[in-house]
Amino acid sequence: MSVSTVIGVNYHRIGDVDPANPYDRLHTVSEKVFTQQLAWMLSQGEVASPDRVRAADNLADVTFVLCFDDVPRSALTAVDRLRADGLPLVLSPAGLLTDSGLGSRDKVYAIEKYAAPEAITQHVITHLPEAIGMTESFYHLTKSADLDPHRVRAQLIDPLYATVEKAAAPYFAERGYLTWAQLRELDRDPLVTVANHTFRHENLSALSTDALRQEVHHSHTHFTQRMGGARPRCFTVPFGRLTQELALDLLDPLTSLGYTGILWVGSAGVTVHAPYAHQVLHLMRLHAANSVEGFAAQVRAAGHDATRAAIWQVPATVHHRPARIVPGSGAGRAGRLEMVLRQGKDYASDPRYYRYQFTDNPWRGDRPDYHTVEVEGRPEAIAYCFHSRFTLDGRTVPGIYLSGWRKLPHAHSAAAGQLLRALLAREPIVGVHRPNPDIHAAFRGWCRARVHQLDLPVQQLARPVHQRDLPVPRESRQWDQGRTSVTESAALPPDCEELCAASTSRAGFTVTRDPAYHHWRHTGYPLTPAAFLAVRRAGVPAALAVTLHLGGVTHVVDFHLAADEEAGALVEAVLTHAAGHGSTAIRWETSDSHLRRTAVHHFGATATVYDNFYRFHPALLTSYGITPPGDRWPDLPLHETASTSDVLPR
Repeated sequence: MSVSTVIGVNYHRIGDVDPANPYDRLHTVSEKVFTQQLAWMLSQGEVASPDRVRAADNLADVTFVLCFDDVPRSALTAVDRLRADGLPLVLSPAGLLTDSGLGSRDKVYAIEKYAAPEAITQHVITHLPEAIGMTESFYHLTKSADLDPHRVRAQLIDPLYATVEKAAAPYFAERGYLTWAQLRELDRDPLVTVANHTFRHENLSALSTDALRQEVHHSHTHFTQRMGGARPRCFTVPFGRLTQELALDLLDPLTSLGYTGILWVGSAGVTVHAPYAHQVLHLMRLHAANSVEGFAAQVRAAGHDATRAAIWQVPATVHHRPARIVPGSGAGRAGRLEMVLRQGKDYASDPRYYRYQFTDNPWRGDRPDYHTVEVEGRPEAIAYCFHSRFTLDGRTVPGIYLSGWRKLPHAHSAAAGQLLRALLAREPIVGVHRPNPDIHAAFRGWCRARVHQLDLPVQQLARPVHQRDLPVPRESRQWDQGRTSVTESAALPPDCEELCAASTSRAGFTVTRDPAYHHWRHTGYPLTPAAFLAVRRAGVPAALAVTLHLGGVTHVVDFHLAADEEAGALVEAVLTHAAGHGSTAIRWETSDSHLRRTAVHHFGATATVYDNFYRFHPALLTSYGITPPGDRWPDLPLHETASTSDVLPR
């Protein structure tokens, strides 16, 4: 699918502004401006629901999600307009506001409207002295993340509101928000998504982890009861500012209750590349400006600054609070962290993929799957251990690939370095597959492995071919006495086991591949079936390729040759195989120079170079009776493929 930039747009009240009415204080857009903004959005892209965004269902280049927080009665005009036009929308009622028709924010607006500023200041000094000087605005003070919202409500808002209640009464006599009965009726419309906006509408960043969990569960139960059993799929964060701590703390309670989306407020869009089947969608939303020109400027800036993961809209900062490194295993914890770190890369939160990559890995033993740097119980950085076995000079030794080495934007100053040192201290061999060239300096002193990515065009055949006789290449004249055959199977052919073992032993350094490895790594791959393509001469295995077909590309993820001269026959077999599966291209990664020359010179492949890196622990290798390669490394024959790394195509 094509990439879509998704921009959430948040409204509250729609209509004319009465300067005397506290209800109109916040986020009011006139009906005329709303109509103009809607027309402008439809000229730029389309409107979709959160569910359709998660499904990546044929989205436009620019996609808008329209939301109405708190759901004031004045929003009904716009809501009815959207429904009549067949456009989806999100309504986010807060429990207490919907129960009573009046919220704490409305009381704050009334206090600022009718109370004398000096009376407000004196009340703060007397009842909440720690708040003095925090902000010039009573409005901002009452939603501060640095103050306990329960104390703010009990000691500031409610007592001060009591002093102005009579003045505000004419405006507050009529409830300001839709009723639960109205929301239940709207929820029957498939165009309408009703989201949970908490119970008290307080700044969740000010709550402890336990208090946050209680608020989520209480609001969810209250919502479900009031909505006649309907369970919300989206959670709308009051005030909406995304923080790293809040994003992490919300995921446990929300995912356990079945939520699939979290709605924030920010200034940038989110790019959607593929469906979300396992991840929560973190959607940023603009508070719509009250003019068409201002709104258009907001949208253009949001598109320009769009990122795949919402967390990267949090400014990068470092701190020096106490941190600890924690080993761990388990798909749940890792998958939830990936929902923040790598939003949109859905496989990263797929329990099946985690089980394949780590739990079912036959070389794992009792070693942890990952290490995290934690501060106050929250992860800030993670390094995954993709367990492998390496063959060095014909001897086998355990090791890992550093499969993901990431940190969140707000992290301990030494987080990533601490993780790396912890892994280097415990593993005989640590590999890094294709790191970004920008960080190659971090691997100074490591052994570099040069790998070529080969891309070959495929000429389509008239019909699928799964078994075919091939001519003997010129470089393989010694096989002229027999015929060449190619077979395709879903598992490693038993008669190819000796070929794989011989190929592995010829390499001075490579990942050990035996039948158990192939069964786990290839036959068990959960995202697409693997095919084992065996080339035989006179019935004897001469070459083997393992392929995966994804998005019109056949990936050769592993291969073995009985001799260099078999490279041409294997490439031709893979081309035939790829054409038979409808592929238009082949991608093949290898450190084998003979195969590279054959593919480039005889089959028109293009080659792109990248580097892998390995670090050898002298003391740990010696305990296995193995000498580190040292100065011998440049002369060691390598056998690098996609399968000898920590990732396969996905």
